[in-house]
Amino acid sequence: MHTDIQFDGYVPKVSKQAIFVLRRYAWFKKQPMTDTLDQLILNIVPSLDAKSICSACKGSEPQCEDCPFKKGTVATKANKSPKATRK
Repeated sequence: MHTDIQFDGYVPKVSKQAIFVLRRYAWFKKQPMTDTLDQLILNIVPSLDAKSICSACKGSEPQCEDCPFKKGTVATKANKSPKATRK
C-alpha cells in the first residue's frame, strides 16, 4: 500500500539478524523482501492500540485524515479492502 502521505526520507537501520530473518521469510513467501516487510508492518496494525499510537504521534494534522490508526483501517497488498483496526 502506498498512500499520498509525504515522508521526510528517514529510513531506519535494521539489524543484521532482522535482515537475516526477513530474507528467509521472504524466500518462504516467494516474494521480494520489500513486499514482505511492507506486509509484516501493515499486518500488525490491527493488533495495536490506536488511541495510544495517536496520542504519541508526531505527524502533522493533515496526515491524520489518511492515517490507518485514525481511520481504523489498513489495506495490504494481500487484502486491498480495508480491515477494521478498532471498534
